[in-house]
Amino acid sequence: VPALMQDVSDWTSLDVYRTHVRYPHELLTNPDLYDLLPEVGKYSEVKALVAGTTAVQGSFPISASFTNHLARNVDLSNFGRDRIRQRSLPILDAAFATEAGSLVAAMDAGEVDAWLVHLAEGTGGDATEEFQVLEDLCLLRSETVIIHGTALTPADLDGVAAAGAKLIVAPTSNYLYYGATAAIPGAVGRGIPVSLSTDWSPAGDKDLLASLKSLSLINDTVWGSALSDLQMVEMVTTAPAKTLNWCALVGALRPGMFADLAVIGREPAAPGGDPPDVYHAPIAATEEDVLLTVVDGDPLYGRPEWLGVLKPGDLETVASVCGFQAGLDGTDPSVPRERVSF
Repeated sequence: VPALMQDVSDWTSLDVYRTHVRYPHELLTNPDLYDLLPEVGKYSEVKALVAGTTAVQGSFPISASFTNHLARNVDLSNFGRDRIRQRSLPILDAAFATEAGSLVAAMDAGEVDAWLVHLAEGTGGDATEEFQVLEDLCLLRSETVIIHGTALTPADLDGVAAAGAKLIVAPTSNYLYYGATAAIPGAVGRGIPVSLSTDWSPAGDKDLLASLKSLSLINDTVWGSALSDLQMVEMVTTAPAKTLNWCALVGALRPGMFADLAVIGREPAAPGGDPPDVYHAPIAATEEDVLLTVVDGDPLYGRPEWLGVLKPGDLETVASVCGFQAGLDGTDPSVPRERVSF
């Protein structure tokens, strides 16, 4: 990023965006070139599992043929239903005004659990105009999930809270692009469910463990420790379930719920010392501390000795350059090239 940007159009118009993002993507995934779309999809999901992440968002429609067998893909069918909508393109597009009517009708009919929309990303330009358009289109409502929200004002956040809408934030990429991020303490203080995101690989964190560390650093240095460790951990656990209206399905350890979970190890308390802060443990954790990642009751990643007991003969052992080994089950007979190892 050569300089701070005002909104998305600033960096998507750069030559470096085409040469370093669009061209490599085309080279790797085009069937007439390297044809590695399934492998790219698997790689991104393995990155999530390694950090204890059980769900991802941002999949493209054709990925349904090879994803959803590792991390849960929010954009695709889950729990036997497909009730999540998303929009990554600007809502200032004139054509969206027509689409908005159908979306409102679907929400009124109870057909939509959540609508995820990239909105108010930036500090000027189009980013400052989108929230008013959202209200004018009657789309500020409880199903609405605003991704980024960097340009939201205190009055805008009041409106978000009153509507029961939600917020997904990506502090690392927002600071890199725009020199600012959403007013997260203000949103939390208003009772808005806030979820933490890595954003995409070119400008975001490598995984959610890194995102938690970035958020914690910003919290301490910019916001005067306004957020507690518990509030930050909720942004990667219970808040996403609330955001997607999935609270009856995932987001808690209770009988009858789907087993999407991660086990993260931590050091025991020293003799006579203070007990470790259980809510700080995920923030301080590294990939080596992720002992097990389970999606839909299926153990997919973790310590080799754990996976060896849970899935004997159905895993590969991978080595980290950081000096530890992990077990991974990245195969599934229902997907293309499923026997390709990591």
